[in-house]
Amino acid sequence: MRFLHTGLLLVVTLVACKPPEVTGLPDADVRVSDARVTFTPTYVGYRDEREVTFSNFGGRIADVALNVEPPFFVEPSNFQLTRGADQRVRVTFAPTATGLATAAMQGVALEGEGLAIPECGAATACTTSHFDGQQCVEENRPNGTGCETNCIVGQCNAGTCVGSINGCATNDACLVPTCDEQTGCGSAPRMCPEPASPCQVATCDSATGCGFADALDGTLCGDDDCFATQVNVCITGQCVLRPRPVTAQCSNRWVPNTFPGRSAFAMAYDVTRSRIVTFGGQTFDDTWTHDGTRWEQRLPVTSPSTRSQHAMTWDPLRKRVLLFGGRVGSTTLDETWEWDGSTWLRRHPTTSPPASSVRRALAWDHARGRAVLFLGANGTWEWDGNDWEQRATSGGSPGEGFSMSWDGNANRVVLFGGLLPSTQRFNTLWEWDGTAWTERVTPTVAPSPRYGAAMTWDQVRRKLVLFGGVDTVPLDDTWEWDGTSWLQRTPTMRPPTPLNGDMLFATARQRVVFIRGNDDSQWEWDGNDWTRVAKTQPRFRIDTALATDTVRRRVVLFGGNELNASAVLNDTWEWDGHVWWSRQPPTSPPPQSSHVMSFDAQRARTVLFSNSLGETWEWDGTTWLQLTPAASPSVEFTGYADAMAFDPVRAHTLLVRRNEAWTWDGTTWTAQTTPTGSPYCRSLAWDAVQQRLLLMNGSLWSWTGTDWNEHPSLGGCCPNMVTDPVRRRIVCVSTGSFPQPLLTAEWNGSAWTQLHPTTSPPFSSHVVTAWDPVRERVMAMVDGTVWHFLP
Repeated sequence: MRFLHTGLLLVVTLVACKPPEVTGLPDADVRVSDARVTFTPTYVGYRDEREVTFSNFGGRIADVALNVEPPFFVEPSNFQLTRGADQRVRVTFAPTATGLATAAMQGVALEGEGLAIPECGAATACTTSHFDGQQCVEENRPNGTGCETNCIVGQCNAGTCVGSINGCATNDACLVPTCDEQTGCGSAPRMCPEPASPCQVATCDSATGCGFADALDGTLCGDDDCFATQVNVCITGQCVLRPRPVTAQCSNRWVPNTFPGRSAFAMAYDVTRSRIVTFGGQTFDDTWTHDGTRWEQRLPVTSPSTRSQHAMTWDPLRKRVLLFGGRVGSTTLDETWEWDGSTWLRRHPTTSPPASSVRRALAWDHARGRAVLFLGANGTWEWDGNDWEQRATSGGSPGEGFSMSWDGNANRVVLFGGLLPSTQRFNTLWEWDGTAWTERVTPTVAPSPRYGAAMTWDQVRRKLVLFGGVDTVPLDDTWEWDGTSWLQRTPTMRPPTPLNGDMLFATARQRVVFIRGNDDSQWEWDGNDWTRVAKTQPRFRIDTALATDTVRRRVVLFGGNELNASAVLNDTWEWDGHVWWSRQPPTSPPPQSSHVMSFDAQRARTVLFSNSLGETWEWDGTTWLQLTPAASPSVEFTGYADAMAFDPVRAHTLLVRRNEAWTWDGTTWTAQTTPTGSPYCRSLAWDAVQQRLLLMNGSLWSWTGTDWNEHPSLGGCCPNMVTDPVRRRIVCVSTGSFPQPLLTAEWNGSAWTQLHPTTSPPFSSHVVTAWDPVRERVMAMVDGTVWHFLP
């Protein structure tokens, strides 16, 4: 409620009791300086002042008496004005209540607003608070003043009560007492010191407190050098030197540049190292990590065996990826493994879940600090970091093909869908409370019954995201669960029908990541739409050609046949040692395949000869230029294999065809003698030891610059030879026989050695090779994937 106050000012002019006045003078004429006085809004109990001037413009003396009602006050209220005199009057506004106050004065209106005093913060043990008329002011009590709060007993220091915790304690040596002024006493985990030895880990016992224990056998305790033949690992608490397994060595193996597609793999997100970690699938036993930009194959000292249909999840307490189970053919596995960022460690728990034929589901229970494993009819198990415990023998989704994830809204692990052998499918959602599964009522709007869906918790948008699965047909729909209802999303883009894919939340990227099985395509969900993580690389093709530009340190690719589209290409790509770059030159050769290319180091040009067109082109790193030499090899049927390479000693490019050989000096082609051999297999490479070009065409020949010398052959045909200038070797990559992987052999300048790499690219008849000048490795492009050979 606002109060309206009015006041009355009386001005009285007296002429009695004064000395006799001169007659004929005019009467007094009192005037005021301001017609309106508005006071600044003033807090109740405080005051604001203004001055008003009264003046006598008449002839006679004026006696003035002022009278005004509260909350306005005037000083002086009585005064005398002689002719021409001025009098300053102080008018004060001192509200005692909130609201508008007004008063009328001769020729003047007074107005002011009373304001309520704000409530200042309450005083604390070491601070005081008061209002100074304009604002709340907090002041610290003097340092050293005794203080006591709900949590602390001590002395004030800079406005804070510092001392010891007041009455809080724990009965656990691994917990440190804490106290919150609002909620009271609590506890936090004790931070135990790290041990000096890399083969010990910090531990804590609730009775005795901090201590040390031996690290798991197999933990690395030295540099992880995959080129070394020995490695330092922990054995019974001691760091010892052991032979590095051949499977964990970088030497004598082919390594793909990206994660090869496969089905039935598993993955988890390593939050500590900000990496996606994948293992196995189908016939694979490899470990890959993805840092948000590129894939890297890891070569751990120890590793689980080949397996599929295993389960993985991140253990945030031990900062490790947990893996359980899997199967190899018809054999099921019950092994428990942990990935520590460098290697896999086999755990040997006292109790272990059975080797189940049902595809297992594994998720981390953040509320209870346990990994939850669901095995369908074989019950629900939990892992505490040391042992497994069966927590329930029934409940949850029946059958198999269910999906499981943490749900931060429910603060529970949840289970969705499934399939019975009778082909009955489910769309029920179950919640795990640590003791039993509770079935949620399925809303009217919900995903259709299905199995094999990908599901994960989006911790930023706080939604459970579900994608795909199989109903009566494979599905590609996206749903979100907010803890109460399902919402089907309608993104403009979506991954193709999933083929044994997996999904997780990548904390560093703040995105849901889905990796589609079989083709390894990677997709990200931002809460509104799916986006494919583009792989910038040439489309899959055959009958293409590579050449190594040693000046610009690039591998150049041109043209070929796009296998799936049956299209002949004329695109130009360059490999920089890590990724492909699409070049867009102003001029290009016509679309073609079965052409040959080689780098002319003398002139810093990549030379291309078109068998089907009989044309000669050169690439300078920016554009293609067609040359018109006086003489040129003829047009030839592309079914025959031609070979071309540069001779750095004789400074010319050598081309060997079915029935002819030519050299190119940068200006014209010159016909040379032709060695005998198979018309269907030819490859050329520089022999750094003999300082000659070596030709494999069923027989083995060396080029002297004018003629050919024959050498003992490897036997058979090597369609791909490439020079390793660092090791002064020629590496042969041959197709072999299906389904065996590619064969690898080496020429040391005098003899061939058949190599037996630990891993090799799979069988393919679509292989081209080159020297990678950045990686300093022989590279092979196999069915569109780049592989490097680590000798």
